[in-house]
Amino acid sequence: MTVQEVQLSIEVLLLAGMLYMIFYKSYLKQKGKNLATKQDVEEITKLAETIKSELAFSTQSMITLKKEERESIVQCYEKLNNWLLSMYEIEWNRYSKLEGREDGEEYKKVLRKNMSDFVASQSRMEVFTENDKLHEGFKNQFKIANRYYNHIVETFDRVRIYLREEELRGRKIRNDLTELTAKHYVIKKEHLDEFAPEEKHLQATIREHLRSTNL
Repeated sequence: MTVQEVQLSIEVLLLAGMLYMIFYKSYLKQKGKNLATKQDVEEITKLAETIKSELAFSTQSMITLKKEERESIVQCYEKLNNWLLSMYEIEWNRYSKLEGREDGEEYKKVLRKNMSDFVASQSRMEVFTENDKLHEGFKNQFKIANRYYNHIVETFDRVRIYLREEELRGRKIRNDLTELTAKHYVIKKEHLDEFAPEEKHLQATIREHLRSTNL
């Protein structure tokens, strides 16, 4: 039920309550007995105010839930893209040198944090939404992104091994590192070719969900 439908329901119920009160008092007067006393009116008024308060609370709760739902979807999509961008912006020329080795280890921590942030936002989104197609879209993107993430972590580890060997043996292994980073860019292109179509599909699913729920 949309917010507009809830508000309409409240107006209908309030109108029905007012009509009930009018005809109820009219009925008592026509019967000429059990006339509405001050206590009767107070009880009816109290009941009407209680119903009005409960309906107002329900409306506010509905609005709050809709807001949380929308924010959870937007946040999940933002966290996914933040994780991806952090993987796309890796400076291999910097991290494949001895002086950049420790920086590479720190960047791996950034990638792990961004992945964790996305997974957490994905769990929150699934709590606030009931859309299997939307859930499946994010899960599919995670699988694709995670394969690329694992490749990057493996590349970082291999670079570190090469650099360690270069440091211990005092010999250059630039050719090995060049070949390794060149292979990375090939895999990156394959990843983008796979990810891009699914990205458009996910965007369409998000727009469809937001329109269908009036978010």
